[in-house]
Amino acid sequence: MNPKRERPSVLIPESVKGSSSFNLFDIFQGAETEMDFFDRLQETRQLLNTFDSSSDEANGVARAILASFPYTIDIARQASQNIESRAKYLSWELRHTLFSSKGSEIMLGYLSSQDIQEDESKFVLRNIIHTIGLPNLLNLCRELLTEYKKEGQDKKYQRLENILRNLLLLDSSKEVFRELGDLYDVIDFDKYPVTDKTIESRVNWLNSYLQENGVGREKSWKIVDVGCGTGDTVARLAESGYENIEGIDPVEKHIQTAQEKLQDGTEERFKVGDWKNLPYDDESLDVVMCMGRSLTHTEDWGELYRVFREFRRVLKKDGLLIIDMPDPNSPGYKEYMEYYAKLAVKLDLGASNPEYQWYIVDSPDEEHFYNRYTPEFEVIKKMLNMVGFSNAEIERVTVIPNEKGSQNWDITAVAVEIPANLQMIDSLKRGEQFVKKENIK
Repeated sequence: MNPKRERPSVLIPESVKGSSSFNLFDIFQGAETEMDFFDRLQETRQLLNTFDSSSDEANGVARAILASFPYTIDIARQASQNIESRAKYLSWELRHTLFSSKGSEIMLGYLSSQDIQEDESKFVLRNIIHTIGLPNLLNLCRELLTEYKKEGQDKKYQRLENILRNLLLLDSSKEVFRELGDLYDVIDFDKYPVTDKTIESRVNWLNSYLQENGVGREKSWKIVDVGCGTGDTVARLAESGYENIEGIDPVEKHIQTAQEKLQDGTEERFKVGDWKNLPYDDESLDVVMCMGRSLTHTEDWGELYRVFREFRRVLKKDGLLIIDMPDPNSPGYKEYMEYYAKLAVKLDLGASNPEYQWYIVDSPDEEHFYNRYTPEFEVIKKMLNMVGFSNAEIERVTVIPNEKGSQNWDITAVAVEIPANLQMIDSLKRGEQFVKKENIK
């Protein structure tokens, strides 16, 4: 039996002592086997869920966790019989319990409630990132900011806003947005001088591409633009003769604007919807397109994978998927791609998931910033294959200008599933006026 350790000094408010006391050392003391340790983890999860993350009690819980954490890691090592691989696993489970879901809310509430030493703040943020991932941490900060705003908790709002700004590596002059829609409202892309040129180039390319692949304009062909924004692409394709084309966007304001633009009496072309839960039956669509780099707002690998899986669900067996995303290896993105490496140094994150290198924070106008996910060619192609697209072809298209009006390399990933009994023909060949042929095999 392991000797009983001296109890650490932990600052816990009187209100959380007694039966509702939250002292990690008290909970885990005596856990001599892995099974004992897992039982204590379950107890810890249940206790965490009883606290209001913005309460003084929760702040006491956060202080108790920080004071007891190193001792509890030692207990995990002892429970694993000092087997290194098992000790690491138990330590990971402990961290996952304390810094995911409710635990991360409690910790952020604690950091927002008072001025915290830099090392302690780094420790908390580092563990949350390693547990739930950077995009989830950023979005949790935004959710709590919205909550603090509604409750009039100005001091907590200001502290957490500074935390979010530091995580995004923005200086104090840059605005922090609680929602992506807020950024779009400030920028108002409809008023950008280059917007019309961009849309015209994109629609011309889509018209040619759809025709080359035998997609008809008649009603029997069902086309959906996911992340349609304010509906310009759908409206122009509808005006060019596509009878059965619709747009989906999560922002209700965008859909209202889109309906106002289309004056053909078919306002039902536009719907508010979630790209992870599209309002269409299985294998019911001929074409799904997601343009304007909308997919970068999936923010991480798992989210993009779930969106691709949903696209595959609603597409027919021989359906067509057309997306565009920026090329992270292009010169214009070199500085943006250094974002996570800089954050890792700032927070002492150490070695982390290679996927994190595709996290960026950028801006369409160098004034208003948001985080995005911009994986390279092979990541996209692998993911498309994983969800069931049997033939994913990725090419660079040069004709679509960027927000500043200059030519910009975009990835256009075209995924086509061909029935097994048909021989693949050269239906994906592009016209030279649209494509620089740099296919990835």
